[in-house]
Amino acid sequence: MHFLYTIDRNKFRAPAQQPLQLKDFSIGILIGAGAFATVKRAVHKESQFTVALKQYDKRHLSKDPNAQESLHKEILILSQVDHPNVMGLFEVIDTRMNVNLVMEMCNGKSLYHYIKKKESMRLPEDECRIIFRQIVSGIAYLHENNIVHRDLKLDNILVDPQDGHRVKIIDFGFSIKSAADQKLSLFCGTPHYMDPDISKKKDYNGHAADVWAMGVILFILVTGKLPFFGDFEQDLFRKIQGAKYVFPTSQQLKDQQNAMGSQRNIRSEEVVVSPECKNVIRKIFQAESSMRVTAKDLLEDPWVKGISAYSALSTTVQGGQGISDVSIASNL
Repeated sequence: MHFLYTIDRNKFRAPAQQPLQLKDFSIGILIGAGAFATVKRAVHKESQFTVALKQYDKRHLSKDPNAQESLHKEILILSQVDHPNVMGLFEVIDTRMNVNLVMEMCNGKSLYHYIKKKESMRLPEDECRIIFRQIVSGIAYLHENNIVHRDLKLDNILVDPQDGHRVKIIDFGFSIKSAADQKLSLFCGTPHYMDPDISKKKDYNGHAADVWAMGVILFILVTGKLPFFGDFEQDLFRKIQGAKYVFPTSQQLKDQQNAMGSQRNIRSEEVVVSPECKNVIRKIFQAESSMRVTAKDLLEDPWVKGISAYSALSTTVQGGQGISDVSIASNL
């Protein structure tokens, strides 16, 4: 395997300078690990700029063609994008043992881990709006550039509460170039976030599928519960295809947590979701993909635009304009 990608973000060097090498960085602590890669904090020695160094072990990659293809796709997609709500890729450094991705450093955590620590496992609606608008902004940008993500979920959204709830969309292993009217056939993604067409294993619109997944994320953020669930995949897909969902009460959530043996204290008042937020969810959860709202149109929705309601964060977010399914099922 040999990687020849070079992404110049002008963070570290002028274009005339030599490509970056690992020796240009002071490599620090491990901040994450997966089946094929580790992520370490690193500092560019000359500029003192902090980055995340994602290192893929070539020995492991060589045994899995699917992992190789996923990495290629992620590099190719990220090398073409530049948006404040999409994780930035600065450069790829190819060494004998590893493929090293020099990436933007984000001090946040996944949305899944963020809401998991909340007492009610949901967020105030104004906070949901701040986070959701940034997700929509990033996806609208990708769609405008004919890129679909195809695996949007809580795990693949990072949020940094210490930086105005700045959001970063990550993990582009299933991403692909696709026009707004193009149909795709690869069955991929995470079951609870799949749209009706994907769940039927039929050709689907990637743009509309991303929007559906954003609706699942929003529903979880405002209610602490999945909109569609089932004991078996067939049951789950049947509910997704029917596009029937119910906004729960906190008592229902408490009963659900007790049934699963959770000791978390959930207050028993009603889960209040504004009519405006419910309207956004309604426009997203249209079983017929051609009737579903687009990411671009969502940016103009009154509820999504109402950033001033969370005034402490509004300046930061405006400047950014431009879980596994089993884990969710067992914890929400």
